[in-house]
Amino acid sequence: FGDHLLVAPLLTPDNLRDIWLPEGRWFDWQTGVEVEGGHAAGTGRLLRRMVTLGDFPVYARAGAILPLHGAGTPAGASHVDDLLIEAFPGGSGTGELYDDGQTDAYRGSAWARTALAVDDDGTTVTVTIAAITGRPLAVDRHITMAVAMGTAAASVTADDGVTHAAVFDPATGRISVNLGRRPVGRTLRVYFSRR
Repeated sequence: FGDHLLVAPLLTPDNLRDIWLPEGRWFDWQTGVEVEGGHAAGTGRLLRRMVTLGDFPVYARAGAILPLHGAGTPAGASHVDDLLIEAFPGGSGTGELYDDGQTDAYRGSAWARTALAVDDDGTTVTVTIAAITGRPLAVDRHITMAVAMGTAAASVTADDGVTHAAVFDPATGRISVNLGRRPVGRTLRVYFSRR
């Protein structure tokens, strides 16, 4: 995921870990707590954190958007039928999901790409899943979105005008919404309103 994630594993048996966060805002993956990195280009901030050998500190940059297999995807699945989109507000960012079904067919034309975007204007976080390009491996897929907003959203609305029930998890700081099965050939925008 390129510059979207910073992984800081514990390398020594002591429980104190120094983590260098580059400039910008970051979110602790496990807790959703926002942490400030450096304040200018080329600068960073040293974050000292207590961890155990079982901890695996991961930080996501503000504006990151990550496609993951959802909970309903069986191990070894040939394509992403159950998609979990993790988004981190505080900026704008893009990502991409590439799916070739885990075969050699990608050498021909059996592949698909889905562009992803997150935009935070301070009032609303907009998460966009673009219509698939290439050759889709399915006509629809189940979609869940999780946005690290830190508090419950006032409303979550899809671009079809439907307001969706969202669940806020205070342990992870995320608002999750199950959007059900959606056609892969149509762009989907979901608006997470703070007010």
